[in-house]
Amino acid sequence: LCASLRAHSSSVTGLNFSHNDKYLASVAEDDSVLLWPTKDFDGKEHKYIGCHLLHLK
Repeated sequence: LCASLRAHSSSVTGLNFSHNDKYLASVAEDDSVLLWPTKDFDGKEHKYIGCHLLHLK
């Protein structure tokens, strides 16, 4: 995977693949989590999750 993830409004602070490697989750200082499909990646996030990062485990 070699691509830019440009949907966050601030710096990305973490990345993690799903257990089945179908998605990449990116976490940013803007308190958002974005899910990116790893198959047929087109540069657009799959789902936006707005949340306070302290609620995630």
